[in-house]
Amino acid sequence: MEIAISIPGVNFERVLKDKNYLYSDISESQFKNFKKNKDLLFPNEMKTLQEIAEIKRKEKMDWGK
Repeated sequence: MEIAISIPGVNFERVLKDKNYLYSDISESQFKNFKKNKDLLFPNEMKTLQEIAEIKRKEKMDWGK
């Protein structure tokens, strides 16, 4: 699948060409809402949320808890 996005100030060839994934920067409150309604999410969506939490917790250990 493909999507079109616009990221101001980012050159795809230099910055993103070798990246496999591009995550959205969701807020902690959005994450908690997704977590609260996890029964509505597909397994791959839950996995993505877990990956986002792992990234965020590198800067703030209790992010999303």
